[in-house]
Amino acid sequence: MIPDSKPLYSDQDLRAFLLQDDRRGLEILFNKYFRDLYRFAFMIVNRNDLSQDIVQEVFFKLWQIRYRLPEEIVFKPYLYKAVRNLALNKLKKIQRHDFIYDFPEDIETQQLDMSELLEVRDLKDKIRLAVQLLPPKCQLVFKLSRYEEMSYSEIAAHLDVSVKTVENQMGKALRRIRDSLKPYLDGY
Repeated sequence: MIPDSKPLYSDQDLRAFLLQDDRRGLEILFNKYFRDLYRFAFMIVNRNDLSQDIVQEVFFKLWQIRYRLPEEIVFKPYLYKAVRNLALNKLKKIQRHDFIYDFPEDIETQQLDMSELLEVRDLKDKIRLAVQLLPPKCQLVFKLSRYEEMSYSEIAAHLDVSVKTVENQMGKALRRIRDSLKPYLDGY
């Protein structure tokens, strides 16, 4: 017997589930699109953990705005556009801040003049100090994310807290680090 190619639920059916606070609609959408959206996000940001976080965040936001979804929504292009926009925003933030957090450890072996070498070492020391001065929870979340390369969902599971708590702690950590480094980065 050839299976029917018609989907079990239409986009309108899924929207109706969401409007009725029935998580079944979100689960069906998640199961149907997660893998493809993850690959799409990965093509943009080129990081496994971040790609996963982006797609999860899109579905989380979809649930939050479910009452404002257009009546004639078509989920596939809607979700792809949401993933693209979020991935590009995250990529911009990463590119702005990577120079602060991702100095190669062997940068001293590259050809730098003495003053540049001293500036790099000084900035690396200031970054380490800024991280050490973070409140314990912020510091732990920051280190798990940046040094252990754990996703927000992995950190949440590891610490037995919500993903939102991890996001809040990371935001606080990044703000404090940025603020403490601001006097040194004015020239960049």
